[in-house]
Amino acid sequence: MYESQTLNAFIFDHCNKSMDNAVSAERYPLWKRACPGLNDIGFIRLGMLRCISLVDSGRHFLQAAEEVHEEQCPLSTYFKSLKSPRRVRMLEAVEQQSYDIYSETLSSHGIDYLKSFPELNDYTVLAADGHFIDHACHTEKGRNGKVYRCQPWRANARAGVVPRRRRAVVLSES
Repeated sequence: MYESQTLNAFIFDHCNKSMDNAVSAERYPLWKRACPGLNDIGFIRLGMLRCISLVDSGRHFLQAAEEVHEEQCPLSTYFKSLKSPRRVRMLEAVEQQSYDIYSETLSSHGIDYLKSFPELNDYTVLAADGHFIDHACHTEKGRNGKVYRCQPWRANARAGVVPRRRRAVVLSES
């Protein structure tokens, strides 16, 4: 039987398990490093809390995180961490492990939206889509003055889990 947990405890456990799996998946991960100001697990937890918080800005989030979740992080440390290429590589490794954990958990609970189609049992089925967005006024444009970026997404149709979107492909009108 599963033990009841607070949301904060669940996020912390999930982050730790995903990080452990990510470190184990690579022989010498170049992204692994101890940062005294904001460790990687703390960075991931703050990111997840930011996504599920009802806040208007990054500053508002840090204030709410301190008041509601008792998470203290200096403003400059948090915003510098968001720009770190090393943390991006770390998040890519951890995200894959997180996706695998969720897929496995949903499968173990019998969640399979395609079970009424037994002929698909031997296949991985992904639902995919993409759309184009308008860019900010400072976005670099092509020779013709236009830039379009495709924003694709895909979902595991069997479990309904959406993995992280890979870097978008930039297309230009000619």
